Amino acid sequence: APVPSFATLIICPSAIMHQWVDEINKHVNPGFLRVRLYRGIRERDYATVDEMASSADIVVTSYDVLNSEFYHRAANI
Repeated sequence: APVPSFATLIICPSAIMHQWVDEINKHVNPGFLRVRLYRGIRERDYATVDEMASSADIVVTSYDVLNSEFYHRAANI
């Protein structure tokens, strides 16, 4: 079921995930936004949608993580 959230999801190439987080932190007052870098199951960084929606205003992840998570989830349904 859909999870209500006001979080923004940024999907980018793996090589620039940290750059996105650094730029957000550089241009936003400290503590104003909660930013989460999501690395996925392979990096033992699994979180449910509920956990991410409630703990972050911005979630940064990569195309590779989403692709991996999609197939992991589809295999377990």
